[in-house]
Amino acid sequence: MALGILGDCLPEGNPLDKGARQIIDKVMNGGAFKNPQADGIDLTSGKIGGINFDPITDPAGALATQMEAINTQLSNFKTHTAKLSGTGDVGEFSKIMGIASSFNKAKSTLENSTTDNFSGMFGSIIDGGAKVSELDEAVDAISRAVLAGEDQATITNLVNQATTLGNNIDALKTADEAAFNSGFAYVVKQGIGQGIASVASPDGDCFAKALLENHIGTDSLKGAMNVENFTDTLKETLPDVSEIDMANISSGVGGEEAAAAAERSATATNIASLQTEVTSLKSRTTSVESSLGLKSEDTHDHTKIDGGSYGI
Repeated sequence: MALGILGDCLPEGNPLDKGARQIIDKVMNGGAFKNPQADGIDLTSGKIGGINFDPITDPAGALATQMEAINTQLSNFKTHTAKLSGTGDVGEFSKIMGIASSFNKAKSTLENSTTDNFSGMFGSIIDGGAKVSELDEAVDAISRAVLAGEDQATITNLVNQATTLGNNIDALKTADEAAFNSGFAYVVKQGIGQGIASVASPDGDCFAKALLENHIGTDSLKGAMNVENFTDTLKETLPDVSEIDMANISSGVGGEEAAAAAERSATATNIASLQTEVTSLKSRTTSVESSLGLKSEDTHDHTKIDGGSYGI
């Protein structure tokens, strides 16, 4: 028998559905995603590179500088849409997808929101194609004007229009990033709140509860924690919908350190939830055993259950 790296240990995988395996294979091998804006961006950028203003039309090079700035915006937009489409940094894509899904779910859970709180982080993917097409048409108009020898005022006006459209594309990118930052802060704070709610429960961590109640918790938080001790009848009188101040949601939430904190908070919340489920399952199992007149040692002895064919 072959030995593992450490002693007699051998790796043990989890069962995997064949359909899920096909999806995972595509993602792992890099054939799962496409950037729907990439071709349009490359086409427009190439056209911009082919425009040459004559010295009479652009004596100081200001128009050329404007077009170069638009090309830089397109390059940044391509990088941004690659990230949002999973064709760039997949770590960033995974983070954005996770936050978008969590934010959408959290808004529904806390505020009973029925609106789309997911797509705001992907506006450049959803609406970017139309914006790039508008810019492409403007660039074509500039090219035609230059080739036709139009006067400086006409060409300058067209370049200014293209600059505005380039700024509109930039605004999409900025809006995506703002939506992510708000969503990230919302999810971080929701996770912390969920964790404290677990601490406030009768079986919550004694040390964390003492820290909150005796040292860092405000009277407002301690009052909210005390709600856990209310009767169900009294809890029924409390509001079902949270009121969240989105204008200040990002206050107190930083960057990578906050991301790590959010991950730890989410992990702690998941563990607490799992522990609750296990306790509930044990209680239901005991109830079933009692109703059937079974002993716990019998139900946990696999050799006594249908000849031991249902090993758990």
